[in-house]
Amino acid sequence: QSTWGKEHSNKTEYFNYRATDSSCFLTSKMEYEDQNKPSWLVTHLKQRRKIPNQNILHFLRRRETTMMKHGARIHAMRSFYQCVYPNCTVVNVDKPPCFLRKFSLDGRYFIAFSGTQQQVEIYEFRGASAVGKLLHDVRCEDVIDLDSSAQSLMIPRQHEIRRQIFPKLFRLLHSINVAPSGQLLNRECSLFTSDNRYLIVGSSGRTSEDLIITNIYTNNESLTVNPSHPLEDYSLILIDMEAAISVDTVRFNADKIFLSHNQGLYLYNNLLAVLSVQNQTIFLYRIDARYFNHIHSIGRYCHPVDALSPSIFDPNDITINDLKHKLLSYLWKRVFDNRMRGQGDNHNQQPMASEGGTQPPIRSEGGNKQPFRETLNQPFREFFYNFNNILNLRLWRMQLLDEDHFLFKYASEDIVTLRVNETIPSLRVFVIYRISLATVVAVFENTSDELLNLYELFSDWFRCNAVSNFNANSMWSWQNQQRFKQTLINAKYGGKLEAIKTCLIQLPVSCQSHNPSPYLDLGLFSYDFKWVSVMERPKWCSDHPIRFFSRQSGLLKFTIRTGVSPPNNTIISSSTQTRKLVAFIFHPTEPFVISVQRVQRTNSEYIVNFHLRHRYFGPSCDIFEDFTGVPDTRKRQRTS
Repeated sequence: QSTWGKEHSNKTEYFNYRATDSSCFLTSKMEYEDQNKPSWLVTHLKQRRKIPNQNILHFLRRRETTMMKHGARIHAMRSFYQCVYPNCTVVNVDKPPCFLRKFSLDGRYFIAFSGTQQQVEIYEFRGASAVGKLLHDVRCEDVIDLDSSAQSLMIPRQHEIRRQIFPKLFRLLHSINVAPSGQLLNRECSLFTSDNRYLIVGSSGRTSEDLIITNIYTNNESLTVNPSHPLEDYSLILIDMEAAISVDTVRFNADKIFLSHNQGLYLYNNLLAVLSVQNQTIFLYRIDARYFNHIHSIGRYCHPVDALSPSIFDPNDITINDLKHKLLSYLWKRVFDNRMRGQGDNHNQQPMASEGGTQPPIRSEGGNKQPFRETLNQPFREFFYNFNNILNLRLWRMQLLDEDHFLFKYASEDIVTLRVNETIPSLRVFVIYRISLATVVAVFENTSDELLNLYELFSDWFRCNAVSNFNANSMWSWQNQQRFKQTLINAKYGGKLEAIKTCLIQLPVSCQSHNPSPYLDLGLFSYDFKWVSVMERPKWCSDHPIRFFSRQSGLLKFTIRTGVSPPNNTIISSSTQTRKLVAFIFHPTEPFVISVQRVQRTNSEYIVNFHLRHRYFGPSCDIFEDFTGVPDTRKRQRTS
């Protein structure tokens, strides 16, 4: 409650007090004339909140002359984006027959896949200023409302803009044929190295029919093949974008790797980890000298020295794999340590044994009397009771926390093999594994409040891209996370455990799945993350423009409109009215956004929109708006 609300608590019958992220508003219940308003209300309404200077020249001068604190320079530089933002939308751009993917980490290159999914197309991004001459005589609203203004005189000009804007912004550098014979490139799989020179893409295809059982079941942790999702042959291709050649390829035959959204791959600096779900093995490669240098594998063996011993897998072998054995050993040691710790505490608290040598009975939580020795053995009983359940768990997801630590996620075999939906409640375990020592560091269940607190407080440790940490590790992102968790707790059939399970679904985090654009930084802009978010995932298309507000001033800075609105007086039947998906591709540094909207259920028809920075300097141009980003309504009133 604000200070004003405390002082005037007896006047709440006049107004409601509503607080938002950036400003406070007074909403009147009834309309009063000025003479009927109380004096305390008139005084309070005159005390408006002071808005900081939004002049772009003021930002430039302050950035040049102000002394920055140590480590705060990057934050001061990113705050400059509150004056430079995309304010123009070109709808339904004519593009080449390709699938648009993403920008490189530095924003110099743009990656696309050909329509046949055989070639990788590398474009050079020329910057949003490259279309200045093309749009010099066009207002923003003329381009936006192309389909809804059939009588507009600018339609020929707008069609010309649609046709020429893509080659103005992007220049095709190379078209590289990299897919092996019989395989197709995965459009949602791409990884860039930290030096922005190499690109890793993945392809998959049908396996050959003459399969040997030893190639499918390489150890006793291998999964049973699901006929609905058969095994495939996979290839990982390393592309040198400067030389425009494919330098190395790694093949995995008769395997199952989740390539979509980089779920089965993780790249940390030049260390690449590949998860073979079928063989329950993690392959580690070091990208060095334009090659995939295999370091070792984690699965049946965890240490490189153990894998040197020649051995052939026997299908009747009942030996537990090394990785699963380390997980069980850690759980056993934790139970034993807790038992010894509890025994010491109970010996100090419980009375001495009687003369007959029997321990005095103690009460359990249910009220039943249990002997002291049975109470100490209860953790061992729980361990042996859940032993088979833990033994039947299979490795499902993984990510690299750093070059020496893994985060594994285990689930039941039916979920890993996609026989049942992953939303079905079942046992799931998170494991932190250290590579150099080949040991398990910690184990958490999917209901662990401790793991959720670690993820909320140290979310930057789960995202290896240092630039994207600004978008995910801020006070505002933490606040949204708390609101989301509180909503799940208060929901019907909800609760704290259900909220923890839902929040931990985000782990492990896919590699390079968070966009580092400053316009998605919740510390700079406020927006509805229901329609757009930092995660590079398709969202439901909003019926209204997505609004971005400044955190500093609370003013509406810009909007992003997706899709083509239907013509006027058009009736949409209920059979054709379906929700549409839209995917956003933000440039990491420039005010440029691409929205790709699927208009039908087929995968071949898309609508591509460009959202960029543009200024119109024609007749009746508002010069004051160009320097401040805020339109001068008083000037327009005087002019009218």
